[in-house]
Amino acid sequence: MTDVMGTVQLSQQWQRDLGPFLTAEQAARLLRLTVSDINTLARSLEILELRDSVGCRIYPWFTFDSSEAEQGELSIIAGLESVLVALARATDETWLWALWLAGHDPRHRGTAPVDGLTCGSAARVLEQARNEDWSWTSTC
Repeated sequence: MTDVMGTVQLSQQWQRDLGPFLTAEQAARLLRLTVSDINTLARSLEILELRDSVGCRIYPWFTFDSSEAEQGELSIIAGLESVLVALARATDETWLWALWLAGHDPRHRGTAPVDGLTCGSAARVLEQARNEDWSWTSTC
C-alpha cells in the first residue's frame, strides 16, 4: 500500500483517518494513466478527488481496488462514479463524500458504503447515496 501521508498536508485528524492517500502522479502511475487522465476522471466524478490544506489534489486509497489487478496496478472501485454523482446532487463537499463512503453507519448495516461497492452491493449503496439526508450541512 502506498502511503504518502508525509507529503499530504491535512489539518484535521478526521481527514488523516481517511488515509492513506495517493497524489495525482501516484494514482496515474498505478492506474496506468496520465495525470491529465486523472484530472478528467475527477472532473467527471469517476474518481474521488480531495484537496489537502494547501490545495494539493489527493485520492483516498479506499476508493481503489487492487484485488483483480496485476501486481503494482489498481483499478477504480466499480460503481464509484454513480455514487459520487448521487452524492454531488446533494452537496459539493467532497470531504463529506469521503466520510460517507468510509463511515461505518448502522443505517448501512454496520458496514461502510465503500465495502458494499467492493462486495457487489453497488445498487444498494447507490440507493443509499440517493436517499442520504444532507439537510444538516451548511448551504452558505
